Amino acid sequence: MGDGVMNFSFIGRVPLAASLCNRYLLAHSFSSSDSIKLEEFPHSSQQFYKQLQKIKGRERIVAPKEPHDILMLLFRCLREKATFYIEGLPEGFLESSLFRDTDIVLKQLGGRATLFPSKKALEIEGFDWVLHGDGVFLHSRHSSMIASALLLNTWNLAIDIPLALPPRHQDRIEFELSYHFIQKLGWNCSRTLNEFDIRKNQSADFSKLYLEPDMQVAYLIGSLAVLQGQATITNFPLESLQSSSFFPYILEDLGGQVQIGEGQIHYKKAEILEPFEADLSMTEGMLEITAALASQIPHGDSFIKEIDWSLNHVRSRWDKLLPVFEHFGCHILTLDNSVRIKGTGKLPVGEYVWNIDNDPILLLVAVLLRRCGWNLNVRGFEKAQSQYERIWSVIGWGKD
Repeated sequence: MGDGVMNFSFIGRVPLAASLCNRYLLAHSFSSSDSIKLEEFPHSSQQFYKQLQKIKGRERIVAPKEPHDILMLLFRCLREKATFYIEGLPEGFLESSLFRDTDIVLKQLGGRATLFPSKKALEIEGFDWVLHGDGVFLHSRHSSMIASALLLNTWNLAIDIPLALPPRHQDRIEFELSYHFIQKLGWNCSRTLNEFDIRKNQSADFSKLYLEPDMQVAYLIGSLAVLQGQATITNFPLESLQSSSFFPYILEDLGGQVQIGEGQIHYKKAEILEPFEADLSMTEGMLEITAALASQIPHGDSFIKEIDWSLNHVRSRWDKLLPVFEHFGCHILTLDNSVRIKGTGKLPVGEYVWNIDNDPILLLVAVLLRRCGWNLNVRGFEKAQSQYERIWSVIGWGKD
């Protein structure tokens, strides 16, 4: 599957970011308007919208795949004075510490959940958030994800909600994205460090929001252009809510030609690829593509710093990617919160069978490495590929 380096050229729009689209659809579910254009939304977001509609119709709900999306739906159900049955939950979700910690918060808001583990389902009864105590207090390592899903459901509240998070909590990026997202829609609260006084009777103003492209896909397209050709993305915002939106600076540091204009960004192939340093503090999902880029630098060491290995998905993805680098002779030194990468400087030989377990980020990495001539026989990618169906003809495997 794949041999030799390809030329790359692209002009057009990048699909919208599913994470932002889902947040938008959730906020819209609190409005009285039924008009919403789903044509440009990713397939996963269209499916999320269908489940939100089932809440209005009091129908059985099929759980999304992503944990954060599941939590958003749970808290949305709790905003209704009704009982809902949610089925199709991921294996082990009901037994996870994430759900146990979420269930504590559901009870603080007056909800009740009845579990059916053998059916991977639960029944949740809501009363439109009735406080049992002085507020909502989160103390677990999952606090950021839970608080994020909760914040996104605070439109049209009948009561004020005090919210407190622990001083140190993992995955803060997810929470901050949600916090700034709803602020864009006109939401506000009194905030002191990790304490929030959420005000009642707030409604979303959708005229203030610009739905952004998927920055992971934009990063891949920019990387391919800098390595192999040129590209122009015609729906690139000057300001972004996504933490990975600073990737153009990495592409510039390694020698790429990058021009950002009003609503678009243009990349051209680097004349000389240079080693670079990248600080990934307060970013999400950038390590793997950045490491794949560094593997293509023909000389010198590149450094990727401020990596949070304590996040399970970061460590899990890295553990899957590292054997690929090692197989093709790319030298990697993994440190406490950074990695040092020395590119191979030559086209690697041999084949590597790589099962990515339908991880969408690893699929983008696989595309990048294959298009750079790495002979990867990729398995377990079909479900992840559906997330990029609107752009797959551009970013796909290329020539086989």
